[in-house]
Amino acid sequence: TPQQLKEHLEDQFEPWMSWDNWGNEEGCWNIDHVCPQAKLPYDSIQHPNFQKSWALENLRPLCAIENIKKGDKLL
Repeated sequence: TPQQLKEHLEDQFEPWMSWDNWGNEEGCWNIDHVCPQAKLPYDSIQHPNFQKSWALENLRPLCAIENIKKGDKLL
């Protein structure tokens, strides 16, 4: 649910992270796919890779700049 996603992300916030600095600019954070979407191709929401890509355990808050640098790499 949206509430579960919110709680999951907030549980991983670093001290400087808040919902007020979510975005793609310097000093902001965004949602990172631990295993990048590019590594889990899907063509429908029923596809197993869609569920893997968007599973809570595959999502985390990450500094926007770091997420951009990471791109589609597995780290």
